[in-house]
Amino acid sequence: AVLGLIADHTSIYLVYKICAFLPLLGILTIFLPDNRHKS
Repeated sequence: AVLGLIADHTSIYLVYKICAFLPLLGILTIFLPDNRHKS
């Protein structure tokens, strides 16, 4: 829904560019801190 709003207010080209970087955000999750409790 958010991408549709962005496309309505700007252009579909911008939405394509945003979607191109979404896999990179998934790769960057490797650097998130570990939230498992150590026992």
